[in-house]
Amino acid sequence: GTLSGGIAHDFNNILMGIQGYISLMMMDAGAGHPHREWLGNIEELVRNAADLTGQLLGFARGGKYNVKPLSMNELVEKTSAMFGRTKKEIIIRRGYQKDIWPVEGDQGQIEQVLLNLYLNAWQAMPAGGVLSLGTRNTVIASAEADVHSVTPGRYVCTSITDSGVGMDVKTRERIFEPFFTTKELGRGTGLGLAMVYGIVRNHNGYIDVESEPGKGSTFRFHLPASERDVARIRPET
Repeated sequence: GTLSGGIAHDFNNILMGIQGYISLMMMDAGAGHPHREWLGNIEELVRNAADLTGQLLGFARGGKYNVKPLSMNELVEKTSAMFGRTKKEIIIRRGYQKDIWPVEGDQGQIEQVLLNLYLNAWQAMPAGGVLSLGTRNTVIASAEADVHSVTPGRYVCTSITDSGVGMDVKTRERIFEPFFTTKELGRGTGLGLAMVYGIVRNHNGYIDVESEPGKGSTFRFHLPASERDVARIRPET
């Protein structure tokens, strides 16, 4: 984790330099310039590489940059609505606990966790299906906390269930490993769920999965509840 985090930071700095030079060249290359399309393609590759470094940093459990009290109900609603607009073949069902406790977290990183789990569920349902989302308050006792190496106390559980192909035991045991993927060559890096695992652990929580072949999968991640009220940010003028 430390190694990949260090490499990701240094590599990101190199990408920033490449992006800067491309931007300067694009300013001089007008709409009809023969190289403008090639420069645009290089920009797209830089963006793809930046996304990859973001995944590496997530796996490396890089710092929580902007921690504040969050409502998981609001985050799940926001991210699932955005995701659902582009995936018409999926039916999204939601079941939130009304008086959900706040959690302490970095909003951008928790949104990444949710979007990666939605994407994983969508890929498990190639012919379409049902994506069920839920939140609930729970109290974790000492025995269960020891199993997951977390502190006993109040947690918020968020669940993501798909009606997809499911996983066998061997696959289920390895899904959070970096670079492990069941997709064919060139279709996935195997970093998405490793990043999810890293972010959840970095927030002092834990994630587990239930799945059987042909019976879909359920991912549940638990984050510690906060004693503070959910932060309400007023937009800047």
